[in-house]
Order: sequence, then C-alpha cells, then structure tokens
Amino acid sequence: MTDELQEHLNKGMYGTPKLKPDEQRKYLGTFRERVDLTVTFAQLNSEKYYPAIQKELEAHPKYRMTINGSVDQDQLSRLIQIASSANAAFTCSSDLTLPPRSF
Repeated sequence: MTDELQEHLNKGMYGTPKLKPDEQRKYLGTFRERVDLTVTFAQLNSEKYYPAIQKELEAHPKYRMTINGSVDQDQLSRLIQIASSANAAFTCSSDLTLPPRSF
C-alpha cells in the first residue's frame, strides 16, 4: 500500500512521468512509431530533398507535417509552401513545453 501512496504523491508533486522524453523531443512531441519521414537540418540545406518531401506528401494526403520552428526562415517558408500546395496539414513546433501551433 505504501508504494501506491508514494506513486500517488510523486505524481501530485512532479506530474505524470513522461514516456521516452528524449524521443519525444527528437520527433517534436510525438513518438518514433508515428513518424513516417524525417528530414535533418543538413538535408534541408540541399535542394534535392524538397521535391522528395512534396512527392511524399502528395502520395500520402493524410500525413501531417511537423516543422521544427528552429529551421531557417527561408526553409520554413519553403516547407509551408510545399505543405500548402500538397493540401497537407502542418504544424510548426518551436517550444516543446507548449502545444504546437497548427496552421
């Protein structure tokens, strides 16, 4: 009984423990199992990846793009333009302690 009481007290003091917090930070608030495609900052510097991103979004209309708010403004604009042209939902997440902004 004391283990259950201690667990209840810990949740009250520290909040519910998060599952895989490092993985959630890496995948912008979600888990690896829910991510179908990732693009690194280095890949965004190369022009050859943008057509592949667009093709992937057009092939899978139910995909939702989550964009790291730390990307360069030009890259962010380009990704938003790609998502819009593919009629894909997208989210820009700049602070993982707050819910992401949906567009």
